[in-house]
Amino acid sequence: MKTIVFDDHVGTRQSAAQTLLNIVSPETAEVMGNHPGLLGALANIASSSGTKNNDVRENIATVLSHVSADIHAPMDCHIVLLNAFGRIAQRSPGMNISRGLASDLLRQACRPANRKAVARHSVLMEALVITAGTSKESRSRAERRGSVRSISSVDCSEQTPARATARDLALATLKVLVCEPSNINVMARQTGVIEVMTEAARREAIEATEKNTSKKAMLSFMPSIAAKRVLTRLIVAI
Repeated sequence: MKTIVFDDHVGTRQSAAQTLLNIVSPETAEVMGNHPGLLGALANIASSSGTKNNDVRENIATVLSHVSADIHAPMDCHIVLLNAFGRIAQRSPGMNISRGLASDLLRQACRPANRKAVARHSVLMEALVITAGTSKESRSRAERRGSVRSISSVDCSEQTPARATARDLALATLKVLVCEPSNINVMARQTGVIEVMTEAARREAIEATEKNTSKKAMLSFMPSIAAKRVLTRLIVAI
């Protein structure tokens, strides 16, 4: 780890980062998570700036992502992992998180045991709300429609749709978290959640009306109904 942080030789740092990547596995994830300061250090590197750090930063971000796949509640290091993600989020421009981090958070939320902790992590929730409410990409109507259909009906058992953006994944994560009964009151009080869900329901309703045939219209309206149900849960909880 010291080699990655302090060594001035780029090649040496890349080799050290690759070594870490090679040792990550389901068997070593919790051990790495419990190592004092390791996840925080990985988060610092993954969110560092500077052109010379690009390859190392990408490798370390991959290490953190792989480790996170096998760290979950009630492991002692689960909150350490969420704090590491929070550190990366805070260093993201405007707290608008990357697609990679958004995907990692969705994977965390898709495990029921993790949902309570994620929903109560104020930094991550703020980042998810900001990202879900921001559109960085300029996409065609067809691309937007496909994204709405795939994310609104996201299934945690399926692979993340290739066309999904950070915004799509953040919104999907919020929807998954809201579906956890113990999270409804907490999320209803989280600044921006209801606004983001309202906008999502509006967008999905617009997409539904753009369909021509009654059969397609019914299929496209299904996600809008789901979004409205999520929104209703939040409003009732206020």
